[in-house]
Amino acid sequence: MRFQFPDGTIVSLDREFAHDGVNYPADWLRRASPEDQAALGLTELPPPPAFDERRYFAPGEARPLAAIKAARVAELASIRFGQETAGVAGLRSDRESQALLTGAALAATLDPEYTVDWKGEGGWTTLDAVQLLAAAQTVRGHVQACFSNERVLAATIDAAEDADAVFAIDLGQGWPSSN
Repeated sequence: MRFQFPDGTIVSLDREFAHDGVNYPADWLRRASPEDQAALGLTELPPPPAFDERRYFAPGEARPLAAIKAARVAELASIRFGQETAGVAGLRSDRESQALLTGAALAATLDPEYTVDWKGEGGWTTLDAVQLLAAAQTVRGHVQACFSNERVLAATIDAAEDADAVFAIDLGQGWPSSN
């Protein structure tokens, strides 16, 4: 909260201030009644307008459209990573699991009799070569769908003609289901 004296001086809650030769402690505005505040001629000011740092460096200093787009694309990449690594069909899809599954799938392509003890979200199981390849394809398809959606949304951001259009893009759309 901010208050203004008739001479235009602005004082804020929890800040010391001086007026007419009197020093007031930081908590005075909080403790003062509306009558006490009015006796000094203070009027409460509305809160300042919200500052949207996505659009401005400082009040009145707009970010260039290219900077807004770059920030939105970075936000999009973070969302894609979260979607990519959220898992799919009961399989983990974090980067380490992707690598382990890729290695096991390679072994399964080299040896059709290959089996592996695999620990998934539901616990331990033994997977044969056919099951391993199916699991790898499921995870790979999920990961690729996430990257493909990111590409579409990034192109939409790039094509936007102004900041309003950039912020109107729903970055939550188009992601594959993780179930």
